Amino acid sequence: MPATADTFEPGSPTTAHDRFDILADIRADSPVAYVPSIAMWAVTGHGAIREVLGDPARFPFGGARIPSQHPSAESIAGYPESR
Repeated sequence: MPATADTFEPGSPTTAHDRFDILADIRADSPVAYVPSIAMWAVTGHGAIREVLGDPARFPFGGARIPSQHPSAESIAGYPESR
């Protein structure tokens, strides 16, 4: 069963291992999807990412998290190097 934004858990070991496939599944549904587990929007499509990063009037944080909401070192420790 393909991953969806509703079941996406960014801090889980499964996500760390299979992140590219999971994000591809989410992107296939929509380049922008609300992720309930983190109460944030995931922007996965190239065009949508460029739009968010290139329009500070509409997206004042440039798609970044608020500093107090950055993931903990423990939650990202399981992420291997990018492919």
